[in-house]
Amino acid sequence: MIKTLFSRRYILVTLLVIAAMAVMARLGVWQLERREQRIARNADLVAKLAAAPVSLNEAALAPVWPLPDDRNAVRNLPAEAAGVYDFAHQMLLVQQNYNGMPGAHLVTPLLLDGGQQAVLVDRGWVPFEDVESGRWQQYDDARGAVTVAGRVQPSQILFGRAAGQAPSSAEAQQAKAEWFRIDIDAMQGQLPYKLLPVYLLE
Repeated sequence: MIKTLFSRRYILVTLLVIAAMAVMARLGVWQLERREQRIARNADLVAKLAAAPVSLNEAALAPVWPLPDDRNAVRNLPAEAAGVYDFAHQMLLVQQNYNGMPGAHLVTPLLLDGGQQAVLVDRGWVPFEDVESGRWQQYDDARGAVTVAGRVQPSQILFGRAAGQAPSSAEAQQAKAEWFRIDIDAMQGQLPYKLLPVYLLE
């Protein structure tokens, strides 16, 4: 009996059981951590939904945009911006599905009052047929002065590049109309005015 308890096979099985128990315990802790993170995110979202809208026009006048290191801190903040859409520099965020249908999002610079700075506005989804045929300009009906309300979103930067870091030469391509992400630093290179480092999801 004693010989059996101290056999190599028994010790190996015991070690495997202990390792499995340690993994399951860690998974349990991980699930509890995820729950706490989800509760914190929900509380943050509820607080932002109840907050008064931020004026992006006023924010543009600040010497430096107060963008925190934690990009999630600005995500979904309610905001308003007044200005004029620059449809001449409008872009498409491609490969965007809506209810299972392919299409794209219209991303239009909104020239803020004064015309020296702009904020990109995701104006919403258009069907693939209109994108393919070039008929997406038919949605450019908001001409003249407008006030846009929406949610602030951080730039969708390329993985591995920090916010505010200059794009590589490969990223800084010639002006193009179609993009796969709203990478503000990269888009800045083809626009004649300064962009705010966040965009507005209408």
